[in-house]
Amino acid sequence: MFMELITFLLFTFLINFLNNMRLLKKPAPQKYTSDNSSLVSVLVPVRNEEDRIEKCLRSLACQYYPNLEIIVLNDHSTDRTAEIIGKILLDYPNIQFIPGDVLPVGWTGKNFACHQLASKAKGDWLLFTDADTVHSPYTVSSILTVAANEKADLVSLLPKIDCGSEAEKIFMPLVHFAFTVFLPLGLIRKSRLSMALGPFMLFNKKFYNSIGGHEAIHSEVVDDLSLARSVRVHGGKISFLDGSDFVKVRFYRNWREIWNGFTKNSFGAFKYSIPAFVGILVFAYFLFLQPYLIFFKGLFQGVFYQLACFQICLITFIRLVLAQRFKTSFHSAVLHPVAVIIGLSILTNSFWHWLHKGAVSWKGRTYATVSSSSEID
Repeated sequence: MFMELITFLLFTFLINFLNNMRLLKKPAPQKYTSDNSSLVSVLVPVRNEEDRIEKCLRSLACQYYPNLEIIVLNDHSTDRTAEIIGKILLDYPNIQFIPGDVLPVGWTGKNFACHQLASKAKGDWLLFTDADTVHSPYTVSSILTVAANEKADLVSLLPKIDCGSEAEKIFMPLVHFAFTVFLPLGLIRKSRLSMALGPFMLFNKKFYNSIGGHEAIHSEVVDDLSLARSVRVHGGKISFLDGSDFVKVRFYRNWREIWNGFTKNSFGAFKYSIPAFVGILVFAYFLFLQPYLIFFKGLFQGVFYQLACFQICLITFIRLVLAQRFKTSFHSAVLHPVAVIIGLSILTNSFWHWLHKGAVSWKGRTYATVSSSSEID
């Protein structure tokens, strides 16, 4: 009976996944042709991004959009980031490059950097993007058109994940899996459920200011989800789109970066809830690990468990569809249980850091996560 319940749940998630694939719009690339185009402020906070920043800024400087300002804030980088940006300014003098102020107590570094950028911006729309992104020339014009047509207060994208190392190819497609299998996109559009991803967040500036912007979530480590929740609480409209044709991002480059990067925010994504943490561990084990354990145990014993095989087929089908749509590695579908074990280990490590240190560390800074955050290093 228990195996039948697992099959039912997996089939339910398959239905939700197929519906999400239908609802997850992929805008058509288009140039913006209106003579009265709104000013868009592209805002890029950078801290120690010497390996990534050049591709990002050059892609933003080549947008097919006539009314654009690009502002980059150097958040006290200690590598060659500032030097590289200085060379880029020789080719694109319209890019504004400003230094960041000293981080106040109680703020996270990225939130304060974005707050400073927003205060400098003159645009009607604010596009917050990360230094590890690369944009199609059609990105701003195409997504702004969607925002205007849908009267959205916030537009965010599910990007293409650029994977170079074997570690990335195995683990990173799990991001697409999590967003498309578990989130009911239909309810996100019609209810107070919220979702956004930090690599691309396009705000209507008036609405952004009305909800207090990054200042209202100044201590939050998981800034994108916190902002999305704030938009929903204040009655705003969020559009969440398939941006794989417009933005690609390489979050991390090896196992160490993956481990440290997701340790920073994975437990925080569940609002530091211990019941949610325990629930995820139990839920993920029975749905996404147990079928493989039962199936391969049976093969070792000379028994073929048909129901476990069917469950694995459901999971693999979803992973293969995602690999096709988002152009990730197909062998990651076969290695799905490996990725799940790594993901649960990272979540457990994130919980362990919170439990024993009450803090997360990132890029040379440490932030308290108990009650309200503050820099403590």
